[in-house]
Amino acid sequence: MLWLFSCGEIIPSSYTVPLTTPELVVNYKTFVWSDDEVYMIWFSLFTFFWVCAFLMACTEYVQIVAVSSWYFSQNADTRGNYSICRGFWWIFRYNMGSLMFGSFLIACIWIIRIIFEYIDKKMKASVDTDSQMAAPLKCISKCCRCYLDCCHRFVKYINKNAYC
Repeated sequence: MLWLFSCGEIIPSSYTVPLTTPELVVNYKTFVWSDDEVYMIWFSLFTFFWVCAFLMACTEYVQIVAVSSWYFSQNADTRGNYSICRGFWWIFRYNMGSLMFGSFLIACIWIIRIIFEYIDKKMKASVDTDSQMAAPLKCISKCCRCYLDCCHRFVKYINKNAYC
């Protein structure tokens, strides 16, 4: 991500600060990205969320396998032998696709929620600048946030129970 952020064209700018010091000039630089670079930044952001969700799903799955293999083992001599390694082996052998698909759904919902939170933040900022936001728009915003939260909880519940 940092490499992608630094790929843009650097445009130098200067800004004169109107303070008590008459000749204080602040030099700063801005990045201008091409359309392809912007798409790569968004793809990298989505991939970051997908990998985070996948690692959380793998962690939950290994815990499920470790606990169930310890609890349902037949005798006390073999109880808990390599149960964490067995969990990782089962991830790669049997459940990689379902873990990746479930984490993909979670990542999609996270991105949509982030977009709606950004829109809600902008709408609240417009209210702070003395322009009134219509009541139906507030209601629609709250309903969308509630729906996305319910959808996120539902997909997490389905994913967690699908791994068992």
